[in-house]
Amino acid sequence: MSAPFLSVIIPVYNVEAYLEENLESLTHQTVSDYELILVNDGSTDSSLSIIERYAEEYPFIKVVNKKNGGISSARNTGISEASGEYLGFIDSDDFVKNDYVESMIRKAKEDDSDIVVCDLVTWFGDNDQRNYIMKGLREDLDELPNDRRLFLSPLFAWNKIYRRSFFLEQDILYEEGTWYEDLEVTLYLAARAKKISYVEKILICYRQRENSIMSSRNQKCLDIFHVLEAIYDRFERNGLLQEYKEELEYLFIENLLVYGGFRLLALDNYQEVFKRAKLFLKKYFPDYKKNSHIQKLPLKYRLFIFLNDPLLLPLYRSYLLRK
Repeated sequence: MSAPFLSVIIPVYNVEAYLEENLESLTHQTVSDYELILVNDGSTDSSLSIIERYAEEYPFIKVVNKKNGGISSARNTGISEASGEYLGFIDSDDFVKNDYVESMIRKAKEDDSDIVVCDLVTWFGDNDQRNYIMKGLREDLDELPNDRRLFLSPLFAWNKIYRRSFFLEQDILYEEGTWYEDLEVTLYLAARAKKISYVEKILICYRQRENSIMSSRNQKCLDIFHVLEAIYDRFERNGLLQEYKEELEYLFIENLLVYGGFRLLALDNYQEVFKRAKLFLKKYFPDYKKNSHIQKLPLKYRLFIFLNDPLLLPLYRSYLLRK
């Protein structure tokens, strides 16, 4: 039997409430040139029995059991078990459109792509007015080449497929035990890719299980400092820092002062954290306020970047907590 074109890796950990919807979407695709690798990451609910039942029915499913190690550990295990020319990653509480595999494979073959990106919908539920579309590559940056557009677009691992040889030849793995595990790998692969293609179509439904960015006050969000430092070091080590300086600088801004910054603002020690964030930014990018990509942000975010002094932070925090 020949190897499949695409291996889709799905980490599974205690998601019995969502798993069948996920697997129904992935087992009823419009083409068959793919395999599903379900990595059971030590589930203690009925997730294992669900995936075993699907594996009995669909021969293209491979089940791998391992001790609990987190999503990065499960992805790394899936990479080692995959046989496809390309790799895809889908979270087990999300689901895909029935032409997800066909659309991504077709584009990869047409363009001989190293990475293929698609659009997604952030999904709260049927007929929920909060559902909104996220473009895989930002529309307002279409003057830039796709590698730079990708740097400035959603950096999720799972709305993309990647040539598997990228991971194998450069021994790339997801860092285990940290949040924001997508960022470093996705960025480095984008910088190394010769061809990044875009399927401008919603193929993935990204389930939102929290109602607000302010609903989580987990100190693990401070992992962003470690991850950004690792990204900077990797790009510097590989001679890519100057080439992507403007995009990396914006990444730091976005994750410390804008979208990611709102998560930091939810912490009880937010004043101390924001002081750290600004010192961290100035260490790596002393002139970050001059970054050209800031001008593309909505006014309220631009204001926050320039007006987040200690006296105003409580007002911003109060506003966000009310939303």
